[in-house]
Amino acid sequence: YISDDGRDVVLEDEWSRAGYGKVLVLLNASGSILATYELADILTGDERDDLLHTVSNIWWQAGAMFFFRQPQRQFCFITKAGAIHLFDLNTGKQVNVTTPISQQIRAERIPLARLALYSASGDERLTGIGQIAQLGDRVSVPDLVKLLKDSSTDRVTVLQNDDVKDGTYKQHPIRWAAGQALVQLLGAGAIPYISVGLSDYNAYELTSWAWLIAKAGGPKASTFLSDYRKRTG
Repeated sequence: YISDDGRDVVLEDEWSRAGYGKVLVLLNASGSILATYELADILTGDERDDLLHTVSNIWWQAGAMFFFRQPQRQFCFITKAGAIHLFDLNTGKQVNVTTPISQQIRAERIPLARLALYSASGDERLTGIGQIAQLGDRVSVPDLVKLLKDSSTDRVTVLQNDDVKDGTYKQHPIRWAAGQALVQLLGAGAIPYISVGLSDYNAYELTSWAWLIAKAGGPKASTFLSDYRKRTG
């Protein structure tokens, strides 16, 4: 990451070893190292436990927002779960994120995320949806509910899934992202929104939405699917 004025550079991760060793390196204008951070330096134990681990990587940066703050000369990242981490680019040290600072950062980023919800680009809409959830923007809930009717589709191939027959299925990525964002923002309060219109979905999508409803605090996915199939035949 390079600041607009070119004075500051932040490096992320080592090649093919995401999440291991040095995950952030802050450089000044002369190229000297201000500070280096390992994952345990910047994320709590609970935050690390929630990350996706694979054989060679810990995907701590997945879904996160990274950006510079000017004129404060700060580097900020917000985890997928919404935790804010801030660094002073003059010293390389972490900044204590107080409630007023958190509110200010969210106020700076929310307008950009809201704008992305109405982009003609599906990728930008997906990014905006994720950021709305990260930033805790409940004012945008009505916009997310509208996106539950988004018509964009793509295809996914399913193999060796215990709940769905092998095959290629249509899916609605914008709707799915909006549903996940609503659950992150509202918890069980999202169930009335995400449980509407399930008859429009194929077996693959229905299984996914049942899982999301269970995650929000509704009945277990298996129970929900069983009851739903009994009701709909």
